[in-house]
Amino acid sequence: MVRPIPGLLTGLLLLAFFFSFSSGAVAANRIWVDPIRGSDRGSGSPDSPLRSLDQAWRRVPTNNARVEIFLAAGDYRDLSPNYWENKRGRIEIQANGAAVLPAVNLFRVAGLSFRGVTFGGDIHCELCTNFSLINVRAHLTGAWEVIKINQSRGVTIRNSRFSGAGDNVLDLVAVQRARIFGNSFSDAGDWCGYVKGGSTDVVVRDNIFRDCGTGGFTVGQGTGFQFMTPPFLHYEANGVVVARNTVVDAAGAGYGVNGGYNVLFLDNVAFQVGQRSHLVEVVYGLRSCDGSPEMNDPVRLRCDRYLRSGGWGTTRVDSAPGGVINIPNRNVFFIGNVFSSPTNAWTGDQAFMSLRGPIGSQPGSRVPDQASGDSRLIFRRNIFWTQPAGIELGLGSACQSGNPSCNSSQLRRDNLFNRWQPGLRRTASGRLAAAGAAAGYRSRRAVPAPDWRHLPSGRPPWRSWPLAGLR
Repeated sequence: MVRPIPGLLTGLLLLAFFFSFSSGAVAANRIWVDPIRGSDRGSGSPDSPLRSLDQAWRRVPTNNARVEIFLAAGDYRDLSPNYWENKRGRIEIQANGAAVLPAVNLFRVAGLSFRGVTFGGDIHCELCTNFSLINVRAHLTGAWEVIKINQSRGVTIRNSRFSGAGDNVLDLVAVQRARIFGNSFSDAGDWCGYVKGGSTDVVVRDNIFRDCGTGGFTVGQGTGFQFMTPPFLHYEANGVVVARNTVVDAAGAGYGVNGGYNVLFLDNVAFQVGQRSHLVEVVYGLRSCDGSPEMNDPVRLRCDRYLRSGGWGTTRVDSAPGGVINIPNRNVFFIGNVFSSPTNAWTGDQAFMSLRGPIGSQPGSRVPDQASGDSRLIFRRNIFWTQPAGIELGLGSACQSGNPSCNSSQLRRDNLFNRWQPGLRRTASGRLAAAGAAAGYRSRRAVPAPDWRHLPSGRPPWRSWPLAGLR
């Protein structure tokens, strides 16, 4: 028998792969746009740019697109598509920050990224796949939400700044696989940001949330049943990691969970938050079914279909008994976070936390009767500091003596409540960091091992996306 030369077969296979890949590769089509010196009759080359982004978008193929669009500085608010629809491939729209776009409405677009642009309106993406916002800006006045992404997969938001919303700056509904890294979200009447509607496999890391009303950042909230995406029809959010973020100046809770499953908050800081009542919350999510009261209404029929398939929800109108149901929490971990409000001016009932216990029976909803808001809820190595000194923990019906993972004595043993004021310093980037003893107390050790088997990949989000220290 003739033995192969060691390494030869491997080398030949790699060489064959290289040539097959190279011969099949298609160079990206590049289009230049200049609103001042361009013409929509031009070729789209650097010497003959197009005038409008609308015309450039029309030249993008419907399928298998591989296009790079370069925007010169200028105002594109009257030169952009009214709707961005039904394009697939790899489409990059790039600028140096001086190109201003209007509000964008995207529907069934796959592989689109905006880099270095400024938006003069809100950003709405529905049924999108592999959508990216990188190094972009959007400062609005009067917008309901700055970023709204729903029923989408593969979302990246990185190194960008968004501000100015009557409701929320960031609103993700029924989004699968999202990476939100190194951004600033600010100036909102409600939460700075949240992910809900059954969103799953989400990592939120190294962001700043500031100057918001209801709170900083929350996992889960409340959703119309019809907006959710199978098979994620139970919890409001699943498999979410929130790490190394900063919340500054939020009237409500700095961080929260409203109906979450497998949620980890690690090494986050909240400063000057909770003046309404509490610094952190783990409460029920909410679920309703919108639409007209008739059972033959398409919306109500979809809710009925989801309910029959095993989802948690209702088909009743909001005003009827059982028209809004409570969604429990399970496997929620707060490890090594700092909540500090040294000059808090309390305006409501005073407590460190707002927690919820057993939900009880909700007939017809399919939510288990034994479900609770504090099932395997764990707080360890967190620092809480606020005024007045003697405020309550805020457990309510949650974390009672029979709860092995969360109870009054355990909370006081494993966390610091008004026992030491953390020294917070502002970094050169404007973030807050814990100094001195706080940094040593917020240890990554003893982080529980959540069960991530419900995720499509069957592994924690950070296994496939860099997240230092979360191995």
